[in-house]
Amino acid sequence: MFEKVEEGYQLTVNIPFVKKEELELLETSTDLMIKLGNFKRNVPLPLSLRKYHVTGAKCENEQLVVAFEANKGSGIDE
Repeated sequence: MFEKVEEGYQLTVNIPFVKKEELELLETSTDLMIKLGNFKRNVPLPLSLRKYHVTGAKCENEQLVVAFEANKGSGIDE
C-alpha cells in the first residue's frame, strides 16, 4: 500500500518471517523489484511516483516499509 507522508511517500508490504538480510530491493524507472532468495515481486510504481526515488527501507512488525522522496530538480513542491 502506498501512502503519502511528510517526506514524500512510503510503500508498506507484508512479509512475515523474513529477515532484513534476506531482502534485496532494485529500483527501475517504472517498478520496484523486491527480491527474497529465488523469489521476486515487481511492484509497478504509479505515474505520480516516477519522479521519486527510494531513500530507505526497513523491516518492522513483519512489514517492509520503503521510503520515497522527490528527485532533486523534479519541480515537485511538497
